[in-house]
Formats: sequence, C-alpha cells, structure tokens
Amino acid sequence: EKAIRQLQQKGIEVSLFVDPDPAQIEVSHGIGADIVEIHTGHYAESRSDSEARRQFARISRAVETAARFELGISAGHGLNYQNLGPVLKTPGLEELNIGHSIISRSVFSGLSKAVRDMAIAAATEDNRFLPVSVDELRKLDYEISVLSAPEKIGDWRKIELGKHGVIVKQGRRTGVFLPQVAEE
Repeated sequence: EKAIRQLQQKGIEVSLFVDPDPAQIEVSHGIGADIVEIHTGHYAESRSDSEARRQFARISRAVETAARFELGISAGHGLNYQNLGPVLKTPGLEELNIGHSIISRSVFSGLSKAVRDMAIAAATEDNRFLPVSVDELRKLDYEISVLSAPEKIGDWRKIELGKHGVIVKQGRRTGVFLPQVAEE
C-alpha cells in the first residue's frame, strides 16, 4: 500500500497484473490500485472448447468485479488472432495487450502481414465499434506509425501538426492522435 501511495503521489497510475479472480481484484482495490490487468493466459492456453469457455467465464467475472470497484480494466497474455474475438467483445475492458502476439507472428509471416491481420481482427471484432465489412476492408488505407517516447511540453503552441502526435489524458482515459490524425 505504501509503495502504491508513493507512486500515485508522483502522478503515476498503478496497475496490478492479476489472475481472473474476484478476490485478487478486491485486494487490488483495497490496497489502492488504479488499474488491474487481468491475466488471460489460462484462457489462451486452453486445450478444449469447454476449458476455453470456463476460463473465459472467469475473465468475464473478473471484469465485472473490477467494474464494480471502478478500477481501470485491461487484459492480456497469450492473446492471438484465434482467441481474441470473445475477449474483444467483453464489455468493460478498456485495453488489451497483444503486442507479443503480433511480434511473434511476424517472425513467420513478416511484420506487415502480422499487423494487417491484427488490424483486420480489431476492425471486425471489437465490440466498441460497428464492425467494418469485408468489402470495406479493400477500400481502407492502412498506415503503420513508429513512435518515439512521448515528451511533455509546457506550451501547446509548440505542437506542429503533421509532425507531432498528441496524447490527451483525463483520469484513466487516454487518447492518442498520431501525427497524420492530428493534422486532420
């Protein structure tokens, strides 16, 4: 608890990586965590449909518990193209951590194809947005942006549209506008 308070006093949000166990989430809330990242590894490694359903039910209950405590909610570990769909459709999840899956897949397919495949999954299976149809996919332009570490600025007028991206934050909500988006 002391370490969490010290971090928060410096403006650092604290996220704890927990099993999909309501008791662990309750303890996380009790000691002052801001966010929980729910471990999805047992779901991702399930060897049967019935086991996957059982593990997914645990994740769903964990998300519901975290929402009751008004914690920020993320999830990740072992998620990939084949098992991501149900997790994307889980109401209340604010963030999924899937970078390892993309990079691992890129070893076999190339980074471009790995990113494209995950972008298609996000465009067609993310319940926060209306799905993009297969016909629309052919009409979309795709871009990959490689970002440097963000830097704080003292004066917003120093932002150069088309050159700098912008990170906007309020509470636990964060939005990232890439340089090309900020220009629009």
